[in-house]
Amino acid sequence: MALLITRSELSVPAMIGLVMLMGIVTKNSILLVEYTMVGVRDRSPAAWLQPCASHVRLAQAQSDAFRRI
Repeated sequence: MALLITRSELSVPAMIGLVMLMGIVTKNSILLVEYTMVGVRDRSPAAWLQPCASHVRLAQAQSDAFRRI
């Protein structure tokens, strides 16, 4: 939307970065759901909360790694 308003174009490196970002988000969401389902299957009472805390740290670490590139 902002690109349309400013009439800007995305460069090739920016497009590659967006594709990488979408891949990371997709992978993290799949892992989060899978980890939660394992906890539910094992009847863990904190199955809905504990995966979120652990995967937030993972997502932050991945975004920090890409920020340094």
